[in-house]
Amino acid sequence: MMGWSVGSGLLALAGLWVTRRGRVPSSKWFGRLCLIALPTPFLANSSGWVFTEMGRQPWVVAPNPSGDPTIRLMVSQAVSGHSTTMMAFSIVTFAAVYGVLYILWFLLLRRYVLEGPALHSPVDDHDDGPPGDDAPDGADRAPSDKLSFAY
Repeated sequence: MMGWSVGSGLLALAGLWVTRRGRVPSSKWFGRLCLIALPTPFLANSSGWVFTEMGRQPWVVAPNPSGDPTIRLMVSQAVSGHSTTMMAFSIVTFAAVYGVLYILWFLLLRRYVLEGPALHSPVDDHDDGPPGDDAPDGADRAPSDKLSFAY
């Protein structure tokens, strides 16, 4: 994890160097290096979790040397008694629910993008500000004052 983060830090320093004085980097080596470095944050995160879990064994909750010695939990005690079929069904069900939610999200987002922003009525030429500014509660505001896109 630390190696990946040091590599990302060095790439950030290289980015500062090639963009100094407002220049746009035109070197091919930097562009290729940035493309190659795209997965490094994900690799750093994954390797950090793997090494954390490997170092935790055989404890799920390690005993505190200065605390209550009875507060501890080993991996062998933390394993559930559910069957493999039950676990597989649970994972498939969660995957299906999240898959359906993703499809709905994608379809809604696609619809709003294809529809584009809503057209508004033009503001009156004789008025300096947006219509309806004098109303205390904002009830008679023009459609152009409302959001054109909101969930």
